[in-house]
Amino acid sequence: MNHTTSILAGGSGALDSLALTNPMTTVSGTTTEGGPVTQPTVEGSAKRKRKREKKERDPNAPKRPLTAAFLYSQHARPIVRSDLEAALQPGEKLEPNAVNLEVNKRWNEMPEDAKEVRCSNL
Repeated sequence: MNHTTSILAGGSGALDSLALTNPMTTVSGTTTEGGPVTQPTVEGSAKRKRKREKKERDPNAPKRPLTAAFLYSQHARPIVRSDLEAALQPGEKLEPNAVNLEVNKRWNEMPEDAKEVRCSNL
């Protein structure tokens, strides 16, 4: 483009006066001749992040149904808590996340067919 512009402007058209960069570069950031890589600068080429506008949700719209794992955890949480509290020594307390960890462990160990049957009964 620079060459075409120089010819149209009445220049000599010599290619020696144009500074062309070598597009062949290696991974290390140097050209094949060993010199540093120079990136051409283009105004306005900076990437801009566009912020998405959030959709307004209807507060009266129905919510999505709970997944099987959430239904199981709602039902099993009190049972698991009582099991863990019964296994504690006198004076010990439950860890803050112990019930959730145990519910998730039991859910993951449960066979797939039992998950379907158990969740359909809830």
